[in-house]
Amino acid sequence: MTILSARRSLVLAKLETTEGTAIATAAVDAVLVSNLTLTPITGGTADRELVQPYYGNSPQIPINTHQQVEFQTEIAGAALKDVSSAPIIAPEWGKLLQCVGFDTGTFSKYDIGSTGDQAPSQNNLLTYKPISGSEKSLTIRANLAGQQHTLAGAKGNVVFRIASGEIPRMQWRFLGRWAEPGSVLAIEPNYSAWQPPLPASNVNTPEVSFFGEDAIRVSSIEIDMGIEVLHREIIGADSAVVITDRAVSGTIVMDAIALSTWNPFAAALAGTTGALEVVQGKAGPADGSKSGGQVRIKCPKCQLGEPTYGEADGVRQINLPFVALPNAAAGNDEITVEVL
Repeated sequence: MTILSARRSLVLAKLETTEGTAIATAAVDAVLVSNLTLTPITGGTADRELVQPYYGNSPQIPINTHQQVEFQTEIAGAALKDVSSAPIIAPEWGKLLQCVGFDTGTFSKYDIGSTGDQAPSQNNLLTYKPISGSEKSLTIRANLAGQQHTLAGAKGNVVFRIASGEIPRMQWRFLGRWAEPGSVLAIEPNYSAWQPPLPASNVNTPEVSFFGEDAIRVSSIEIDMGIEVLHREIIGADSAVVITDRAVSGTIVMDAIALSTWNPFAAALAGTTGALEVVQGKAGPADGSKSGGQVRIKCPKCQLGEPTYGEADGVRQINLPFVALPNAAAGNDEITVEVL
């Protein structure tokens, strides 16, 4: 009997042309992941509740059967591009963003410092914004030592985490339609478009600003997109994975600062709002000749929850939970993810 190694795993993901219809995948669709967890069957069962003249279980029937996969990818920008000859390219994880409530991304020019537009004829900024409806879907194939599970119509949620001394990561959870798995040899993946990350640090995370305070010492930042995603089976329609809501929230853990400088307790009680901006990675050269290495996450209107004190390394810290609110009347702007 063949032994199936737990170390031999591969994840492929590709945007679908027709939602819910599995699309062919190839080596370039490989996703560079860590901490992979596959739930091949989920959804629950219905108990037949049969009357019997003895004690014991009644037979059960599976219902709403679908699949779930969870994994992490690293937060790293796209490869540096010479913007004098070609626009910035989308990072490989951009296709995943489109299936957790973000749009397809918008390319634009970015003005670096006081030197003016560094790419007068090319796009050197890619911005992803949330949408409410018409989300894309993925075909995800998880191959575990040659046992392949295919999740069609996959949509899900993501949590961003940037913590000092850690590799910054995105935690993904996708639901997909049920399909019969089978023994399929894994292909040789092509990870060449995936860029290596930089660990979060004072140098590699050059900016964290919260409620106008930018001279803060931060241990960790987590931002949860709060996507409500479910597998739906209803009479008269094919089963489908649907996104029904979004509620962006997060927590910042930082060294406590003097209340005379900023009082988060007063801000929480007053319902005061403020902006969050996190910059991870290094931008291209100062002359703006290249772009692609930096990721920026922005929430323009955050409202604090209930701050609490903590401690790390003998230093008093404060935990600041928050929710991200829509900023403009049109909404769909409580968070943006930029690649520069």
